Amino acid sequence: MTDASPYRLPFLAGLRLLGEAMRRLRERGAYQPTLVGGAAVELYTAGAVATGDFDLVTVAQAEFETVLAELGFERPGGRGRSLRGFIHSTLPMGVEVVGSSMMGGSADPLRRRRFTLDDGGEILVIGIEDLIADRMGQAAAASGGDPVMLGQARLLYATAETVDEAYLDARIQTESLGDYSLADLAAPR
Repeated sequence: MTDASPYRLPFLAGLRLLGEAMRRLRERGAYQPTLVGGAAVELYTAGAVATGDFDLVTVAQAEFETVLAELGFERPGGRGRSLRGFIHSTLPMGVEVVGSSMMGGSADPLRRRRFTLDDGGEILVIGIEDLIADRMGQAAAASGGDPVMLGQARLLYATAETVDEAYLDARIQTESLGDYSLADLAAPR
């Protein structure tokens, strides 16, 4: 991933900072966070979907937040500001720890993928099948379905290099409570 890549410059800058945070955590022997949510979609789709923040899960939240502070991230303060996430003076995107496990523990941690950045940093990202299932679950949760989430799931599926379809079908059916299956990734609803 370089500045000549399809990724937005603020997204690349955020990834580089997160890569440095993960490097520092590895050096300390701490658990590395996993990128989930919209930023994972943006990464897998080579920028075809843009997000406004970086959501991560980790069991080492205190250690991760310490490293974020070392890298210049701060909690926004003041009236009307969320205190859950972090911002950085050079990034228009925030960073937030959204939990301690991927999808409440239902995502397979062995399916996570390491993305190597242009500066040598590495980002650990939720597996593509679990990310697609997450988007399908969010689509199903919306009254009448959510075409944006369904569209993201279909784009992820279409651009995936490889997919374990049996696992993916089971995960979609679990996350959507049976409202969707693998067949819905190709067929319009």
